[in-house]
Amino acid sequence: MKNQKGFIVPILLGIIVLLVIGGAIYVYKTKKAETPAGIVSSLNQNTCELINNSIFNSVEKYIVGMGPNGPVKDSFRVIFKDGRFEWLEAEVGGGNGIYTCNGSDIQGKTDTNMIVLGNYLLDKKILTWNGIKYQKTN
Repeated sequence: MKNQKGFIVPILLGIIVLLVIGGAIYVYKTKKAETPAGIVSSLNQNTCELINNSIFNSVEKYIVGMGPNGPVKDSFRVIFKDGRFEWLEAEVGGGNGIYTCNGSDIQGKTDTNMIVLGNYLLDKKILTWNGIKYQKTN
């Protein structure tokens, strides 16, 4: 009979430990999935309104042409104004067109029907446009 008492206590402790670990994992995953209140309110704002009348310069500099001493590097630029964008990428890249927003996602369509995808991170003021990161300048 004494052996049975000693056998039940470790099983109960094991069950309690498993419940505590399982509960901790559940709380961690639940908290991780929640969006902080500041981000929720910013996501409710219309991205198109936030980027309207804005100029974005690329974070990195890229070769934009050739000068007398070789390649010339400069920032690429995207300008948003009244539902249209101007995209300046090197001497021949980019284009002009219209854009729409869905949450933080932006979709542009150039005047030549090329689709350009973007995303605006309000908290960092970083635009990703056609795979390139841009910083808001105004």
